[in-house]
Amino acid sequence: MPTCIIYKGELCYASRMSKKIQKINPSKKIRGVRVVVFCGKCRRDLTKGICHRTKEDHCEFADTHHNYKYYLNRPNGKGERIAKVLKGVKKLEEAQRIAMNDKHELKTQPIELPPPPVKETIKEEEQNKEKDTEEHPLLRDCLLQHIDILSNFNVAPHLQRPRSPDYLADISRGYEYLMDAFKKQGRKLDSYPVTDLNDSEVGIVHNYLLDKEGLNFSNRSYSKYMQYYSTFLDWCIAEKGIGRINYFKKVPKRTTEYKPEVISKEAFEKLIAQITPENGIEITKGKKKQRRSHYKSWLAHALKISLESGRRRPEMINMKMSDIHAEDSVPIYIKVADSKVNNINNFQNSQKRFVYVPVTSGLYALIKDDYEKYLETKKDAYIIAPEITERREEKMCDALTRGFAHYFKQLDLKDSEGNPHELSFGCLRKTFLTSMEIHSKGQTSIVSGHGSGGKIILNKHYIDQKAIASVNTARNFSVFHEENNQRKEELSKLRNEKNVAEKGIEI
Repeated sequence: MPTCIIYKGELCYASRMSKKIQKINPSKKIRGVRVVVFCGKCRRDLTKGICHRTKEDHCEFADTHHNYKYYLNRPNGKGERIAKVLKGVKKLEEAQRIAMNDKHELKTQPIELPPPPVKETIKEEEQNKEKDTEEHPLLRDCLLQHIDILSNFNVAPHLQRPRSPDYLADISRGYEYLMDAFKKQGRKLDSYPVTDLNDSEVGIVHNYLLDKEGLNFSNRSYSKYMQYYSTFLDWCIAEKGIGRINYFKKVPKRTTEYKPEVISKEAFEKLIAQITPENGIEITKGKKKQRRSHYKSWLAHALKISLESGRRRPEMINMKMSDIHAEDSVPIYIKVADSKVNNINNFQNSQKRFVYVPVTSGLYALIKDDYEKYLETKKDAYIIAPEITERREEKMCDALTRGFAHYFKQLDLKDSEGNPHELSFGCLRKTFLTSMEIHSKGQTSIVSGHGSGGKIILNKHYIDQKAIASVNTARNFSVFHEENNQRKEELSKLRNEKNVAEKGIEI
């Protein structure tokens, strides 16, 4: 995902605007002709490939104000030097070719010399404007710099934090909404400093995010983007020394009503039966109809494992056979890296946090054949879609959520009030965790006496997750609470066979 930058008051992606920050080519001399980069913004030659304003080897005005310029001595003349700016020429080779052609023409046919260069005097008004910009940086420039910081551009190694392209793209969209809000109110973004932000200006953003004439965001999206803006102003105050008050911190968080829903056994079974190549075709409406297939050979298997493991998409996709912990060749739990905790805290290698997924009867039935094959061959493989070995998250995460939504919509289920019953992929994790809470009865924190915050304290400091996973396996935890002893019988049989084999007794 390309980094988003701001130019002329609007946010653009760096892939489209890469020339704004491209490296500056130093001057080149060939057969008496010297070609340099001329900056129309600074009105100076960049002979050493260094921007006079930033003192670096790149410039954000490269695409809009930079042109090639050549110098040559007039052939057969009196030492006169000719300089010419080549507007519209983007390649150094083309600039050199034009300069050499002009030199050749001068030998036989004189061309009109440009007027002698006049040293430009900067008016007092422009000087004051430039000084004012330095003292009161523009909002668009600071937003651009903050995006660069979040993307770890020119950030010291010990201060860098990995951020996903999707996260950076979302922040960039948020900054674009911010600029659009001011633009719609007639603010001149080319001269809008950060210091102009106040309660009234924040009110403009507030209305734009919530009003139907604006973006009409939900409370959750509204709070998310307001938090982005608050973080940006905190950075301006702490790192840039711009302003003193974070006006976005005054914005109260809007309450979000969560209604977690689980999927019933009947609806889940119908969903799995619905997953066929024929039902996976979707034709999107619009100016140009597009045909798309949501069917994946591994989709049904992945949804079943998601229900039986309760893990998030990246965690489930990256589970391997070698992550399964077994006792006497009997799978007990799967050790899975907690993607959310590790990403938030930037935990690496030994710092990583793990969760332990109990191998229940339902989960064991799904992995049994592949796990037995793994025990025989000792060849590690992914539990889901082992044939996909590269860019798994990119290929599989969206396919899971979109595939679930596509096939579930086809079931045409109604809720208790007769409205279309809508569920997302996340309901599978909610179903697992709800069933687990019912199974464990949720009494742990009350019995321990830790009060309202007991669950957090116990999970962090006292409870051994591996032990909990083992207990849930032994107690035959089932997502749909079916009364059966199949898993117990399987575990007993496997252990008996193991003991018999070790003692060399024939049955």
